[in-house]
Amino acid sequence: MTLSNWLDIKFKYKRATLILGNGFSIGIHDKFKYDSLWDEAKKEPTCGETREYLTEDLCSLAAKLQTGTNFELLLRQLYTAKIVNEKFELETEKIEKNYVALRTALINTIKEIHCEYSAVEDDLKTRIAFLKQFNTVFSLSYDLLVYWIINLNNRIEDDFFKEAKPVYYDKQKTLKDCWGENGFSYDNWELYRICYEKPKEKSRTLVFFPHGALHLVQTETGVVEKVIRTEDSCLLTQITNTWLNNEKKRHPLCVAEGDHNEKLRAIQSNAYLNTVYQQILPKSINNNRKLVIFGWAMSEFDQHLIKKIASCGPEEIAIGIHHQIENKEAEIESIKKRLKKQFVKFEKEETNIEFFEIGEDFFEQKNV
Repeated sequence: MTLSNWLDIKFKYKRATLILGNGFSIGIHDKFKYDSLWDEAKKEPTCGETREYLTEDLCSLAAKLQTGTNFELLLRQLYTAKIVNEKFELETEKIEKNYVALRTALINTIKEIHCEYSAVEDDLKTRIAFLKQFNTVFSLSYDLLVYWIINLNNRIEDDFFKEAKPVYYDKQKTLKDCWGENGFSYDNWELYRICYEKPKEKSRTLVFFPHGALHLVQTETGVVEKVIRTEDSCLLTQITNTWLNNEKKRHPLCVAEGDHNEKLRAIQSNAYLNTVYQQILPKSINNNRKLVIFGWAMSEFDQHLIKKIASCGPEEIAIGIHHQIENKEAEIESIKKRLKKQFVKFEKEETNIEFFEIGEDFFEQKNV
């Protein structure tokens, strides 16, 4: 099967919705691969590290259940074991404890192996133009790369729009995450789409994090806050300090559950995540019925998102396939099968699904 070239089909998806998976992040920093995360998580914390690590019990359990380095699969097995034990009125405390420990190890390890901004700034620059083609971007990864792209674009536009300051200073950015001085704009997030005549703007791209991210934290009362870098601290250090602040007791907002039903429950229990999932994602897809998927495996663990997408009835979907996948035809058929199962349920069989290749030079192409 011949894969399309993105440059040949991108005109169809102008101002469409973009969903970014972990593959987007791996293209910048390959330590975000599950194999690398697992190996790092097995290492006992060194002096100064406070993260949870994979215990011998969890590692041996993974080997026995043959879950490999897949955190989500092992989390799902633990979740299933908990449900079974509850059904037969057996002890669940140890299972729950290991479930939490594994989830925490995953999130903390992502932070520990995270690249420094200076090491990836050039790669981030090459991704800006791609993101700005779309009306709305949803990033499913927990890392800081997309958030850094937003901030980098803002700094570039500070110079480009400098003559518009100060009147339009806080309104001139073309990549926006809809956070203002008073937090996330739950009721007014659509106002961030408004373009201003001075400076002359063509369009805005809004960016959201449906599964949370390292820079988002939740308080004990459920309030979501965004961690912002201070002048004397890098963002990763600021995030660590925020997590360790026992007085305010804030914890990472990352949906890392191993079952799609559990993920959905976690989303529905949080105001920010639920707004993105129930309101913003459907409105974005309904805007022009076009969707692009980049670096997202669309596995069984994300059935809640696939169902939501299917219920919106997109007319055109373009899915990126990495050039290093050996059996691309089998991968495409597998994806089609997973999607069609949900789309038929919602009577959206008319949806056209096509595939494009993600090569090594994808972001170096002109007019990407």
